[in-house]
Amino acid sequence: MTVISDFASAGKNSFGLVRLLAAICVVISHGYLVAQGANGLQPLEALTGYTLGAHAVHVFFTVSGLLVAASFERRPSLMAFGAARFFRIYPGLLMSATLVFLFLASFVSTASWGEILAACGFSYFVKTLVMLAGSASIPGVFDAAPNPGEVNVPIWTLKYEVACYISLGLVMWAVLRTKWVSPPQACAAILLLSGAWMLRGVAYNDAGFFDHIARFSFAFWSGVAAWHLRHKIPMRYDALLALLALVVISIYFHLSALPHFLIISTGYAALMFSRYRFGRASTFTDRHDMSYGIYILGWPVEQTILLHNPEMPPLVLGLCALILVLPLAYLSWRFVEKPALKIKDRFA
Repeated sequence: MTVISDFASAGKNSFGLVRLLAAICVVISHGYLVAQGANGLQPLEALTGYTLGAHAVHVFFTVSGLLVAASFERRPSLMAFGAARFFRIYPGLLMSATLVFLFLASFVSTASWGEILAACGFSYFVKTLVMLAGSASIPGVFDAAPNPGEVNVPIWTLKYEVACYISLGLVMWAVLRTKWVSPPQACAAILLLSGAWMLRGVAYNDAGFFDHIARFSFAFWSGVAAWHLRHKIPMRYDALLALLALVVISIYFHLSALPHFLIISTGYAALMFSRYRFGRASTFTDRHDMSYGIYILGWPVEQTILLHNPEMPPLVLGLCALILVLPLAYLSWRFVEKPALKIKDRFA
């Protein structure tokens, strides 16, 4: 029987490929949102209540929880852990925010540079880099789009990812220092708390700050729990089918536990996929993590393409955006993100 620990070590899994595919799904899903506006339906939204992009983000958080928990266990230092997380997120985000601002202000905006700097200048970078919000706008940019003024919406999830990182570092540091509870027990407590909040049944589009915190924490700490129970959790197709059956039952009977089963089943499916190697694709994604670059660059590219091709179908828009985003994400990884990760070793 295969368990997670059998393929958890480097070179034995396809976690990188899973993250890449999840990022691609986000861009495809956002193609519908960019082309149709907030009132348009994205894939899977009508069936599950969550869009294809939302399901992909759940996978991101679950896999991230597993990998980050493994990283902290290998090096249980808050300084090293914090440095690793900072240098994974902020250099790429700073690069993206700067290039997007300069490109859109120079070639897309209908406002002058003086108007742009007076209206947003510093505030754009504060909202993007400090608040990690996708609401930062640039005067004269995408004003007539179905999503007017939306420069880079996906960034809004990063603050929840950072919150999950902080919670893991503090909780696991406390667990190691006090030994009052074991790591699996700590995971269970957080999953019960976040899962209980999710039972409120708030719709995806009506969710507030704490609703998002609960949902993302549930996905992230599911991955953390998977790491700490890696020697015990079996990877079986009948278990996956059972989880999918629970999803179908929850959809049919409108059960409030549907989000829980969706997150667990997509996370489990991602782990099932990750147990296999897919030749050069797995090897390439082991060495080049382009998923983050795709995630933070996809939206402005799609908005720009739609500006010049307003009648482009959503799926075509997403696919065309990927043609441009994939090489940009590779360059971001090769020349910004990967070199930045080497700096974290100084904090080991």
